[in-house]
Amino acid sequence: EFRGEDTIEGRALRAYFVGMRDHLRELRRILKPGAVIAYAVGNSFRRGRKFSLAQSFASLVEEAGFNNIEILRRPNSHRRILPAGRDRITGRFSSSVTGDGVDEFVVYAYAP
Repeated sequence: EFRGEDTIEGRALRAYFVGMRDHLRELRRILKPGAVIAYAVGNSFRRGRKFSLAQSFASLVEEAGFNNIEILRRPNSHRRILPAGRDRITGRFSSSVTGDGVDEFVVYAYAP
């Protein structure tokens, strides 16, 4: 969905995914078989829309050649990986955002 968004934030999100694609390919190249990767991924908000990024990120991981990919939801608690929420207009993280918080996920995968 974010590919069709023609805003500065949408372009930044696309640039992030392009950069992560390159990063994951290089990571796959240098890791030994059986190595495990883990990334914390949260939702993104742009112009009031929520983008669930964990599945998109997992697709990049698979495209890079990793296998046994797992997406686990991380329960929200006082011990968060990511800040509590994103501003629904700007998409920036903020601890003062109320309403929909950020859903956190951890994406795990193995190098073949």
